[in-house]
Amino acid sequence: MHLDVLVVSYLHLLPLAIAMIFSCYHGVLNGVLSGIEKQGQSALVSLLCDAVQLGFVFTVAWPGVGIRGFVAGMLVSEMLGAVLCAWYVRRGTGVRISLFECITAPGLGALLMGLTANLLFRYLKDSGVPVTAAVTAAVVYGLLIYLAALQAQGISVGETFRLRGRDKKTQE
Repeated sequence: MHLDVLVVSYLHLLPLAIAMIFSCYHGVLNGVLSGIEKQGQSALVSLLCDAVQLGFVFTVAWPGVGIRGFVAGMLVSEMLGAVLCAWYVRRGTGVRISLFECITAPGLGALLMGLTANLLFRYLKDSGVPVTAAVTAAVVYGLLIYLAALQAQGISVGETFRLRGRDKKTQE
């Protein structure tokens, strides 16, 4: 299969992948809201997002829209949920969420990891290496590339995984 055909065949999954990313942030931030005893705001956001997605589900029956209406509804509702939950968390705790540290750097690191691990896996497999060894090598290599990419973007891996102290203020 040619690369251009392969890219086009998977391109329609991009909105769904982006929706899943926002779904993860929405879920985590919704859990934070429940943890800081803001269950009412958590429920409000969930109901609002479900109403938005339900509105988009009705577009599935429109001619020419089909399942793309469902995917668009999921994308819009999860983006709305993540943004609203982040706003309520910030308002309730005063914590500022760094978009670079929470979204951009991990996203770029994951993209680099996925592309290079896939390339290594295909190269090893085509070279006659057994599949289990190729998968193991690609996973280990991918994790190292991910951590290196985070480090290169200024995200301290040791602090992120609490291998070292956060800073002087929290230690005192």
